[in-house]
Amino acid sequence: MSDYTLKPCPFCGGQADIEDISNNEIEDDEYYMICCKSCGASACFGDYSITKDGAIRKWNRKVEKDVDN
Repeated sequence: MSDYTLKPCPFCGGQADIEDISNNEIEDDEYYMICCKSCGASACFGDYSITKDGAIRKWNRKVEKDVDN
């Protein structure tokens, strides 16, 4: 289980979710997609962040935006 919590979407402030999109039948690397449940903004992480925690850290480094909700 991850020690990191996803920050809200930097575009709309919505809740983000992470999904493992690896194809382990073909390769050993892990790939993750993080997607906002509100606006659909997404990012895929692989290669340099081949762990779930690494992908979450990269998403959380995105520039935070003040969102008026």
